[in-house]
Amino acid sequence: MFVKTRGNTIHIGTKAVDAITDTYKEVLGVKTMSGNFGSTAGQIDGSVLKDDYVQTLKGVRNAGSLQVAGQTVESEDDAKDFLDEGQFKLKQAAEDDSDDPYNFKIVRGNGRTWFLKARVFGFTRSLGSNTNLNDFQSTLMFTEPPTPEPLPGD
Repeated sequence: MFVKTRGNTIHIGTKAVDAITDTYKEVLGVKTMSGNFGSTAGQIDGSVLKDDYVQTLKGVRNAGSLQVAGQTVESEDDAKDFLDEGQFKLKQAAEDDSDDPYNFKIVRGNGRTWFLKARVFGFTRSLGSNTNLNDFQSTLMFTEPPTPEPLPGD
């Protein structure tokens, strides 16, 4: 069965150890989530001079990254930099200098959910022209592969 990306949402949580039981706030206005997540091993060249072929070994793993971009959803709250709560939490996570990852939840259009841990490496805005809306972009770097939501009975 194919799953459409239409209807996907992303939510930001806290730094709680258990991502599944954390509390989340949806990041509103998201237009695109591009990138990959999972587990990819780096390559180590273990070849020696007498080898006829490159001896490639598995190295440290990368859990992937995601670019989240969309339209800023403004609030009247100047204490939150006039952003909706989810976008404001994403901005705060980008400004957090600690190395502790934040919990994220991606809810797919079919209702299935992935839980992920990521460090946020930026929250930027663009103003565009008179035919655009104000946009934001944020980069998430995952620290481990996703955990799917347990199915009932699991």
